[in-house]
Amino acid sequence: LDGSARHSNWDLADTLLEEMAKQGVERSNFTVSIIIKMWSKRGNLDKAFETIYEALKAPQALTENSAKRYAGPNIDAQVGSCIVGACIHNRDPMRALQVFQDMKTWPSFDGPDANTYGAMICGMAKHGHVLEAVEIAEEACVTLRSAYDRKMINSSALMQLFRALRASGALQEHGPRLSAKLRGAGMVVEDHWLRA
Repeated sequence: LDGSARHSNWDLADTLLEEMAKQGVERSNFTVSIIIKMWSKRGNLDKAFETIYEALKAPQALTENSAKRYAGPNIDAQVGSCIVGACIHNRDPMRALQVFQDMKTWPSFDGPDANTYGAMICGMAKHGHVLEAVEIAEEACVTLRSAYDRKMINSSALMQLFRALRASGALQEHGPRLSAKLRGAGMVVEDHWLRA
């Protein structure tokens, strides 16, 4: 499936998806991520979201006892990052923002990771939603600081944000405070990013 999606072999991808459904193959997070990327590449965000919603559903064949213990599927951060990336790729930053907020409520989801935050920051900044990107970056300072793995946002996403702040004329107002928060969270902010 991954190879057919990467090489845009949609007929093979569709056949594989049909066969997986017929055989009752359970989708792993890796498979869900591939399917989301495939629908993104095909320009069909609705199908990408259908994939997420299907993955979030509880299994149909739960017994009464297992249903009480069931906390929902374990969707990982890669899946979250993929759906955000699909929205940004398809030039729908507001849908990315909505799913970014929604994913924080998904059962058994640890929350957005550094890659997801980076994609959101870069995508929102690139599409002219600079203040939303600033808010997301500030949230990341708090959220990622307390994260177990302590991964940092990619510096290219942060650079994109500071460029967008400069282009929008909001660098002087938001740049110093944001850079202090980012640096306080251990992220790299180059001094030249703050020059008007």
